[in-house]
Amino acid sequence: MIKRSAIITGIFILCSGILFATANSASLNIDVENRATITGSVLDAQSGEPVVGAEVVLVELNQTTTTDENGDFSLEAEPGEYTLEVEADGYEKSEERVEVTEDGTNVWIELEPEY
Repeated sequence: MIKRSAIITGIFILCSGILFATANSASLNIDVENRATITGSVLDAQSGEPVVGAEVVLVELNQTTTTDENGDFSLEAEPGEYTLEVEADGYEKSEERVEVTEDGTNVWIELEPEY
């Protein structure tokens, strides 16, 4: 009797886990469908050269990425208005407001060198 009860309990827990995972997966798909891409470049304001390794933070969502060898970055968010904070060694910190549309948004951010 105890073995049968343990087996039934195990099956119940397994089925509950599958249902929970399926429900969460469905809600995640909805969120992904509403997301748009923020792409951009971080440039040196004096020379126009790309700033490699700059940290770009989407403040409201606490998402962080780093610029690549071309100074480019990409983040994802639902359409709306956000704040981007950009920092890099040797440059002043920059804060930019961006409007993210359903089609995505492309931004250029110029960092002033520190003196």
